[in-house]
Amino acid sequence: MKRGTAVARRRQRGIAAIEFAVVFSVLFVLFYGIATFGALFYTQQLMARAAQDGARAMAVLPNGGAPDAQRVRDVVFDALAGSPMVPPSAAQSITSRRDWLAGHVEVGVTASGSGDLTVRVSYRYSDNPLLPSIALLDASRWVPDQLVQTATLAKPI
Repeated sequence: MKRGTAVARRRQRGIAAIEFAVVFSVLFVLFYGIATFGALFYTQQLMARAAQDGARAMAVLPNGGAPDAQRVRDVVFDALAGSPMVPPSAAQSITSRRDWLAGHVEVGVTASGSGDLTVRVSYRYSDNPLLPSIALLDASRWVPDQLVQTATLAKPI
């Protein structure tokens, strides 16, 4: 009788290990997906805020009536300089952060015929994702390559 119960206990321990492996795998994939989308949405929010800051700078800073694209770029880069978009290897100083942003983030300022000014911020997320890719879970299939945000400053009536 004792021998049969010992064998049954060993089988139960093996089953528990298999159940743990299956549940852990599912939970890990779920957690990784949530973290990846969270990082993606966080980056989108950073870019949207930077585009809004650039548009606000066009309204607040005196510029003689014409949009000053370099000033808008400076405001956008200042807004993004403290963010985790900049990798640790380029985060030694504000100057190195801004230099990295200048090489990886595109800022465009356009004026429409009605006088509205638009700030467009684009970033190739696939070149520097906030979370690393895992071999079995290739995020490049479900995460966009490029993130784009725009903000428009309407001409006052």
